[in-house]
Amino acid sequence: MTSIELPGVDAYDWRGRRIMVFVLPEPQSVGSVRHTVKAVLGFWKLTRLSEIAELLTSELVTNAIQHAGDEQWIKVTVWHDQRSLSIGVRDRSTIVPRPRRATSDRENGRGLLLVEHLSDSWACRIHPDGTKTVSCRLNL
Repeated sequence: MTSIELPGVDAYDWRGRRIMVFVLPEPQSVGSVRHTVKAVLGFWKLTRLSEIAELLTSELVTNAIQHAGDEQWIKVTVWHDQRSLSIGVRDRSTIVPRPRRATSDRENGRGLLLVEHLSDSWACRIHPDGTKTVSCRLNL
């Protein structure tokens, strides 16, 4: 299998259908993860999902940055099978995200509404170690 070299990207799984990226909770991480997702989807020949996957990744990573501790790594996992593409973002925050209607005078609060409306499904999973993963899925 041909491999592509992307900074901060862990090795593919044995089928080449999963990548993991570890980033610090800094605003500039959003753009680098978005570019990584675009490159990987091109490699996987899933470019038709690139624009929406980049937007969903941006929203999930931005939420993690807002709620994670300053020095805690955020883990972004992107994987696919024959039916769907999934994006998961794991952080150390214990805050369970909920979509909420943002008022016109608020600058934020719409991210999960976008995830809810643009993805085919989304979920939040709390892990035994106190971390959580917020993920979404796009049908292929």
